[in-house]
Amino acid sequence: MAVINQTDLENALSVSTVRAIFDDANNNTVSTAAVAAVIARAESQVYSYLATTYPDLPIPYTASPAPEVLRSAVLEFAIVYSRDRKPEYWPENSRERSERLKAAFDMCDRFAKARQVLYGGGASTTPANIGGEIRSGVTDDTGPPDKFFADGTGDF
Repeated sequence: MAVINQTDLENALSVSTVRAIFDDANNNTVSTAAVAAVIARAESQVYSYLATTYPDLPIPYTASPAPEVLRSAVLEFAIVYSRDRKPEYWPENSRERSERLKAAFDMCDRFAKARQVLYGGGASTTPANIGGEIRSGVTDDTGPPDKFFADGTGDF
């Protein structure tokens, strides 16, 4: 089960816009396979950011309801990918496409850096990069300290 569905797209874009974008046979019927493909593409973008930050999160996410912030991220990508099927549905001389895409990628970047976290809908896992030990990766040097000279004033 997908995180969002056709109804979510219709609520975001309008029923008539979704019908116009996804009516591939020109018979006033939405191609559900095309809608599913757009949603799968949008989900894959979001999951690619979540996979390392949330290693315990099942991907694809199937619990219902999905966390609203996860649904929002997927929906932002899905809106862009839907309208890309019929570019005439982007407003002329508008930066809306690039702004929506940037907002979606920024949200996913916040997920990856755990500056924004998933909550609710059964996604109560803590991001992998929060808490625990922090190590520099440098091993202890048991040798004598290095001598340092600055401006010929001696060692420090």
